[in-house]
Amino acid sequence: GLVTAPGGRDRIAPALAGRGARVCRADVYRRLPPRLDAASVHALESAPPPRAFMLSSLEALTHLLAQLPAGARARLLDAVAVCASPRLAEAARGHGFAAAVPARDASPTALTTALCSHANHEAFR
Repeated sequence: GLVTAPGGRDRIAPALAGRGARVCRADVYRRLPPRLDAASVHALESAPPPRAFMLSSLEALTHLLAQLPAGARARLLDAVAVCASPRLAEAARGHGFAAAVPARDASPTALTTALCSHANHEAFR
């Protein structure tokens, strides 16, 4: 069984089926755009550098960038995007992030490790 949501890249089920598995897909949740409140936008606009943005979903990033006012969007794109995969890091750069660091996976540990590694590397430049 594959527990998932509508949308996404739809690569897991076909890959499993291609290996001979019978896949029963259960769409049990929906991905919704984030709801930004004024306090969250203000926090982003007033956050001093350096800033980091942990990214595990291209869909979430697309929704977020569409909602942010220009000033907050610029502040976000000035942050280091710590991404759950090389594919997301490439997409983040395509959306305007100057720095996008791939992590091993989407776990908090992997994202934090990638950020610390990037910060240590930058400290010695």
